[in-house]
Amino acid sequence: MANAAEAAALISLSERKGVFLAEAIWTRYMPFSRTIAEIVASGAIGTPNMLTAHLGYPVGTVPRILQPELGGGALLDLGVYTLNFASMYFGADIARIDSACTMSATGVDLQDSITLRYNDGRMAILQATALCANDRHGAISGDRGYLVVDNINNPLQATLYAPDHSVVRTYDAPAQITGFEYQVQACIDAIREGKVETPYMPHAESLRIMQIMDGLRREWGVAFPNDDFRE
Repeated sequence: MANAAEAAALISLSERKGVFLAEAIWTRYMPFSRTIAEIVASGAIGTPNMLTAHLGYPVGTVPRILQPELGGGALLDLGVYTLNFASMYFGADIARIDSACTMSATGVDLQDSITLRYNDGRMAILQATALCANDRHGAISGDRGYLVVDNINNPLQATLYAPDHSVVRTYDAPAQITGFEYQVQACIDAIREGKVETPYMPHAESLRIMQIMDGLRREWGVAFPNDDFRE
C-alpha cells in the first residue's frame, strides 16, 4: 500500500472477509521495543519531553526509491520507521507537524526533516535520508536523564544516561534469529485466534501513520500515480 486510500481499502476488505492483515513494521513486534517503553514509563528519565530519531542509508540511486510508480522516496522506505518510533513512545496526540524535504529530479523525497509537536508540549524531531548513512539513533529525553537507542530500525541496545551524561545502565535486547521471528509469531498467534489484526500493529495505527505520510507528501508535492490527492 502506498497511500491511506489503499490502506483503508485493504483494511475494509480484511474486516469484511474476516481475513488477517498486518503491516510488517518489524520493530513494532520486537520485545525490546516494549522494554524501551517500560524504561521510559518507569520514570528512569523523569518526564519525557523530547524525542529524536534518525534513519539513513545511501540508497538514493535504487529504482524503488527513485520511481514514483514504485512508491518511491525516503519517507515510505525510511521515514516510516522514525514515525513509528515516535508513535510507540510519544503516542498520537499530535497538535502540529512541520516538515521539509529534498526532492529528486524524478519527483520523490530523498531527505526529510519532520517535527511533531504534541498537545502537551512534547516534541519529536525525525530525520530520514536516502542520500547518506547516519547514526540510526533514537533518543528519548526527560528532566532526569535520557535514553539512547542504538538503531531505531533494529534496536539491540539502549543506554540510560544521567543529566550529567554519565552512563547509568545499558540494556541489551534478547538474542535474535533474524529479528523477523517476532512478527511471524505474532501473525501465527493472531490467525490461530481467529483475529483479523494484531495488537502489535493494529489496523487503525497503520492507517493513522499512512494518513500522516499522505499529508507530508501532499505538502511536499510528492505524488504517486495511484494517489487520490494528485493535482
